Parts: sequence; structure tokens; C-alpha cells
Amino acid sequence: MSSWTFWNWLAYSGLFVSAIVIAVREKGKDMTSPTWFPKFVTRINWSYVPLLLILLSTGIFLSQELGWVGSTTKVENQTKYIKWPDPYNPVPVINKTFTNEQVILDGHSYQHCTFTNVTFVYNGTTPFQFSNNNIYGLVNMKSDNPSVTATFELMDAFLGEYLPSSYKLILPPGAIHERIKRAP
Repeated sequence: MSSWTFWNWLAYSGLFVSAIVIAVREKGKDMTSPTWFPKFVTRINWSYVPLLLILLSTGIFLSQELGWVGSTTKVENQTKYIKWPDPYNPVPVINKTFTNEQVILDGHSYQHCTFTNVTFVYNGTTPFQFSNNNIYGLVNMKSDNPSVTATFELMDAFLGEYLPSSYKLILPPGAIHERIKRAP
């Protein structure tokens, strides 16, 4: 409940108030039922059932918040996948030359460009497009997104021997990375 928004509380309050209103309104009515109903069903005062259910759910919510019910450990870093925009409208970059600079890939469409000694930065927030480009010199790959960096490391570890010698992976400080060596 600590992460509830105003609308969550408003909806819950509405249910609670409606249950109270139903219980108060139905209290004065006589409940008649067919003779074929089981006796335990006719003895229950059904007008209070909605209120009891709301009180029960409130107790469950509070118990979860206080840690009495459910998991004792909270998952702090749940995986959340980024949903790419639909429709995708990349920024067109046409006939441009990039030299000794960082080039952001996310959300761009590079066409007929020249890249010399660049660092490509990809954070995985949107797709990118590459069409009819020329790449010269050193190529560095970098990301500020740990998931993308881990993917780069995985690809480099398994496929590094097939990558050109001009390719370099830029890792965050403290990262340990070694290419996998294939058995002869």
C-alpha cells in the first residue's frame, strides 16, 4: 500500500464506503428464501458479507505491509523491460562524417555516413538503423545501461575472436572480462 497512488486509495475508499452503505441499507430488510435452500445459507446475514470481505482484505494488505504475511524479503531490483516506441520514428542522419567522437545510436537512423575512430554508445532505449555507412579505424562500444553492457561482454566473450582487431569494448570501472578460448 505504500506504493499506491491517489487513484488506488480513491478506488479502495469507494469500495469500503459502498460496502458500509449496502450493509446499513440491507440491515432492515427481511431475508426470505425458498424452502429448498440449505439451513446454513438462510441463517447468514448476507448484508454484512461485503463489509466483512473489505475488512478481511484490509487486514491482508496491512499484514503484508507490516511483513506478517508473505515474503519477508522484498525484491529490490525487479527486471523491467523497456517498451520501444510504436510507431518508431528514428532521427535521420544522412551523409555526415564522425571522427574521434561518441556517436549515440539509440533512436537514430544513420545513412551514408562515415565513422572514423568513434565510440558507439548504445543504451537499448530504442532501436537504431544503419544503412550504407563506412567505418574506419578503431571502433569502441559503450553503454550506460548495465544490461546492454553485459550483452556486449557476452558477445565479446563468445564471438571476440571473430571480431576485427579494431573493435574495443569499453567496460565500467572494476569490470573483469576475458574472452573465451576455444579448445583445439
